[in-house]
Amino acid sequence: MFLVLLLLPLSLFSVEPDKKLHNMSLYPTVKLSYTKINCNCDECKKSPGQTVASGFIVNSSPYNGNLLSKKYINSVVTAAHNVENVTTTISLYVANYDNWSTLKNFDTYEATVYATNNKMDLAVLVFVSDVKMPCAEMDTQSKPFFGSDVFKIGYGLGDDVRIDYGNITSVSTKKPENLKGFIRSNCYTIFGDSGGPLFYKDGYKVLGVTSSIRGSNTMFLNSQSYFTPISWIKTWDEELEGHISFIYKNNSTIPQTLVYNLWLRDFDVKGKRK
Repeated sequence: MFLVLLLLPLSLFSVEPDKKLHNMSLYPTVKLSYTKINCNCDECKKSPGQTVASGFIVNSSPYNGNLLSKKYINSVVTAAHNVENVTTTISLYVANYDNWSTLKNFDTYEATVYATNNKMDLAVLVFVSDVKMPCAEMDTQSKPFFGSDVFKIGYGLGDDVRIDYGNITSVSTKKPENLKGFIRSNCYTIFGDSGGPLFYKDGYKVLGVTSSIRGSNTMFLNSQSYFTPISWIKTWDEELEGHISFIYKNNSTIPQTLVYNLWLRDFDVKGKRK
């Protein structure tokens, strides 16, 4: 009996990581950094010049053609307002961790803007890697309900990645007019979280993309945050006649023009011209 009592606290206080949370949510979330000019968004007013934002990887596909042989082409979803007036290459940071949660370092990649939709506040970036990237799963059929449990992940202010929990407080905003149709939640949100994913607490699938927070005179209401519904990806794809299908459809191929542009970006001219 004495031995049982000694061993009991060890089992009661044993802590295990939420492996699905890490693999499906934390690891696919990335940090973006770049320079913008002539931009009047709140992020740039706060930190002129250098911009830090968030995004998440949704597809990592091997390419076996001649141009990018043995490379992976990776697709990232972020907010369109993050990549307006970009004047330099977008640096994309993929975090590496020890013991599941301890940040070790970042791998840095050069990302290219592939498509943007300002009305939906959505953008797709692409980058090339030597290895397969962790990917988030988008719920493009998503139909949240009032009170649904959710959480978001982002690199607010460019600091260490952060998780915030909350609930859906509007499934389709009516007011203000400029946010009509957006999802609203009470997840705490700050500058730099823009473009990061909003997940269902159950299932860890993406239902929204962090877009903005509500303002009132000189105040920012950080717990009144708005998200682009991820279901709009399909609507946008229909408008583009399938040009972004490859980011969410398994049987869709990567456009050859995109592959060619990625190859040209990194093409190394050798020899001397005569």
